[in-house]
Amino acid sequence: MTGEYWAELENNHHYIIVDEEHDRTYYCPAEEASHTLSHILNDKNKTIRRLHGELRQLKQGSRPVYEISRYLEDRTCHVAFVDSEELAQEFCDKHKDCRYGQISMTRYMNALEFNRANIPTCENCKHCTVNQWCYLTNEPVATDEYCDDWEYDE
Repeated sequence: MTGEYWAELENNHHYIIVDEEHDRTYYCPAEEASHTLSHILNDKNKTIRRLHGELRQLKQGSRPVYEISRYLEDRTCHVAFVDSEELAQEFCDKHKDCRYGQISMTRYMNALEFNRANIPTCENCKHCTVNQWCYLTNEPVATDEYCDDWEYDE
C-alpha cells in the first residue's frame, strides 16, 4: 500500500479503490482494473505535486522565465512561458517570426492565464462552438488550428 489510493477486496466478491486523502471508497468490479486505476491516480497526484512545486519556485523567482511570442498575420501572439532558455531558442530557431525574452514573474503573474487563452486558435474563438463548428464559415473546424477570423471568447 503505497500512495494515496489503493485497491482492496471487500466482502470477498468485489474490489474497491480506497482514497486515503479524502477518506472515501469507490466500487470497482475487477481486481486488475482497481489496481490499474489506483496506480493511475497515484501517478496523477505525483505529477500535480511536482507541478505545484515548480510553480512555487517560479513565484519565488528562483528560476528565470522566458516568454515566447510569434508575429502571426497582423498581431503578436503569445506562444508559451518556459523556464529554459535553450528550449525557447530551439523553438524560435524552428519557427520564423518568433522571439523570446526573459520576463519578471511579479510583473506577469496576473497575465499568465489571459495570455494562455489569447492564442488565435479555433478552440478559444468566440465564433466556434464546443462541437467544433464555426458560425462564420458554417463549416467544421479543428480546435487546435490557426483561426483567420479569431476573436477572443470571454
